[in-house]
Amino acid sequence: MISLDQVSVSYPGTPAPAVRNVSLEVPKGAFFVLIGESGCGKTTTLHLINRLIEADSGRIEVDGRDIRAADPATLRRGMGFIFQAVGLFPHLTVAENVGITPKLLNWPKAQVDARVDELLELVHLPAGTYRNRLPAALSGGQRQRVGLARALAARPSIMLMDEPFGALDPLTRDDLSAEYRAIHESLGLTTVLVTHDMTEALMLADRIAVMREGGIVQIGTPSDLLDAPTDDFVRALIETPRRRAQRLAEALHVSAP
Repeated sequence: MISLDQVSVSYPGTPAPAVRNVSLEVPKGAFFVLIGESGCGKTTTLHLINRLIEADSGRIEVDGRDIRAADPATLRRGMGFIFQAVGLFPHLTVAENVGITPKLLNWPKAQVDARVDELLELVHLPAGTYRNRLPAALSGGQRQRVGLARALAARPSIMLMDEPFGALDPLTRDDLSAEYRAIHESLGLTTVLVTHDMTEALMLADRIAVMREGGIVQIGTPSDLLDAPTDDFVRALIETPRRRAQRLAEALHVSAP
């Protein structure tokens, strides 16, 4: 479905490539996570897939086709994109925000309206209650749900997600990430998610690519990374959720009567 072969890109004025010789495969229907420290190249890699950034070298294919042969706008319309800041238009209602892409694609109004209502129900924002609200009247979690509905509006087969749950409170984050995983399964999506949270990666991913300094350190299933980290950096990432679990267990033991 998505293939990167020896892809590199540099930003002007920087001494090292932002992405360096990255090769990876995302099978159709997979939930693929890019993880690493801030500045490691994971968001740049995500942007390379939909040509928000153009590669300096290497080849990127989607469904076996070189993305450089595609019109960028057409390419992006086949991919949903959701990010931490959401970016809803504040002067548009929830329904108008969700229906932007279908409207640009000249869908009939009745079809747009039906799709908006369908998606609001999917993300647990009943249309009768929320479709005419403005973003300012929503909580952070509700705005992110609207952003998810908007990203799904034109029925993309691929979803690109850049820290979509990072700014949410822990309860909302857990609920929304679990709900998205269920949506991913039910719609048969191919998802590439960027995060710096290894716990989130382990809970959501089919496969994980660990990035460091612009390159891929290890790619594997969550079990692969847990059982056989390739180096100290991957091992340290894996230990983070283990330490959290241990501290939680200790705290619960201390507080037990």
